[in-house]
Amino acid sequence: MDRRPPTRARWLALGGWLLLLALVTAYALVDPATVPSWARCPLLAASGYYCPGCGSSRALHAALHGQLGAALRYNLLTLPAAAAVLWVLVGWTRWAWGAGPRPRWTGGRRRVALVIAVVLLYWLLRNLPVWPGPLLAPRG
Repeated sequence: MDRRPPTRARWLALGGWLLLLALVTAYALVDPATVPSWARCPLLAASGYYCPGCGSSRALHAALHGQLGAALRYNLLTLPAAAAVLWVLVGWTRWAWGAGPRPRWTGGRRRVALVIAVVLLYWLLRNLPVWPGPLLAPRG
C-alpha cells in the first residue's frame, strides 16, 4: 500500500502558506487601528459586547512590529492562536512533502473541550464591567 501523501495535500500546503503570506503582509502594512473599515467586529457593532476575537487585527499588527506587550493587551488569545495555526501549517507541510508523519490534530475530546472552555471563559470575562473585564478588553 502506497503511503505517500496525495498531490492535493501539497497544493493545500502551498495554498496555506500563500494565504499566510498575504495575511502577514496585509497586517504588517495596514494598521487596523487607523483604518475605520478594517476588520471591524460585527458582534461588537451590533451588541456592544466584545467577542473572543475582538482586538485580534490590532494584536497581529502589533506583534508583526515587535510590540508583544501591546499585542497581548489587544487580545490575550491571538498570539497562542497564531502559534497554533503556524504549528498546524508546518506539520501539514512536512507530511505533504514526505518529511514527517501525517499530523494528528485532535488531541482528544478533553483537549478540544478545554480549548472551547478557555475561549468561552475569556469571552465572558472580557465583557464584565468589573475586574478582570477591563483588563481583558481590547485597549491600546
